[in-house]
Parts: sequence; structure tokens; C-alpha cells
Amino acid sequence: MALKLLVFLTYPAGVFTGLSMVLWHSRWWGLTLAVAAITCTVVALPRQWWGRLAFVAGVATTVGLAFGRRPEGDWAVGEGVHGWVMLGAVMVATAFAVATLPVRGTSSDHRLHA
Repeated sequence: MALKLLVFLTYPAGVFTGLSMVLWHSRWWGLTLAVAAITCTVVALPRQWWGRLAFVAGVATTVGLAFGRRPEGDWAVGEGVHGWVMLGAVMVATAFAVATLPVRGTSSDHRLHA
């Protein structure tokens, strides 16, 4: 029960971080802060699906939705360096979260895999 509750905390935290990243990526300090926040959070969260992967899924969902065309015809994320750095940071964080997932049966605590 407690593990399922953590998903309801880490996924929205990822959504909020992704939203902040989309809103402030055009400024150098906003992009730097967002990349640092994603990096520190992904490294600090546990290597379980409800930890790193849920957080990164929230970030990737928000940033992915922001890459779509808006009704006005423009884009929420620019095609410049800032937009590509933001997309790259999300891709690296996603790859890191997936690559560091534990293999079933390697943990001594089997309750985490239930």
C-alpha cells in the first residue's frame, strides 16, 4: 500500500518538474535549474519503478505534450538550443531510469517487487 502511495507522489512531482522546465527553459538559469533538479532527483530516488521511473514518466509526459503544436499555430518549446537541451535532458534521464531498474530476483527485499 505504501509503495502505491509513493507513485502518487513521485509522478506528480515529475509532472510539476516537467511543467517548470517547459515554462522556464527559454532562460539560461531556468534551463540550468531544471536540468539540475531532474538530475538530482533521479539520482536520489530509489531504483524501483515507483521511484525513478515514475518521476521520469511525469517529466517526459509533460515535456512530450509541450512539444506538440498549440492551437495558435506556434510551439510551446522552441527549436533553438534550449529546446534541444531540454529534450536531451529528458531523454538521458529516461534512459538512466530504465537502465538502472533492478532485475527481478536480485534484491534481498522481495516486497519491493510485488
